[in-house]
Amino acid sequence: MTFHPLKNTQDRFFNTAWELYEEAFPPQEKRFLAEQIQLLDNHCYTFQAIHENHTFIGIIGFWTIEDFIFIEHFAINSSLRGKNYGTLILSEFLKEKKYVILEIEPPLNQQNLKRLHFYKNLGFVQNTIEHFQVPFRTGDTPIALELLSYKTPLAQEKYQFLYSSMQKLLPI
Repeated sequence: MTFHPLKNTQDRFFNTAWELYEEAFPPQEKRFLAEQIQLLDNHCYTFQAIHENHTFIGIIGFWTIEDFIFIEHFAINSSLRGKNYGTLILSEFLKEKKYVILEIEPPLNQQNLKRLHFYKNLGFVQNTIEHFQVPFRTGDTPIALELLSYKTPLAQEKYQFLYSSMQKLLPI
């Protein structure tokens, strides 16, 4: 499995990765292309295309904030979903990382419940902290999401640090 950092739109994998990003996430949970391009220069943000044997598998976008890794976007190529790639990728990604956090839609339907179970099977736990996605642009309404953390619950003070750091880092 190869994790290829995307640093600009000229990267040979960028267009394929961007197509998956556009397809995989609802409008309120993704950026416009110009906003994403701006983030590629941010030293705390990483956007990667994931390949195996020359086959595009998926994408992962995450923030590194001190000891925290905040997975903002993770998606598998739609033609490869259900074939264990998500588990393989995240298992590799999680190695040697201390605090990994991500957010998902509340498990109010079968798809979201399935997503919750997928992450729990990898060792993520639900947090009881009330969480709203940091808006991607001025004027966006905050979206209530479930906060998951790898292996151990997130303490309130660590959450507040992470959330305020994200608010400062996002270019709105």
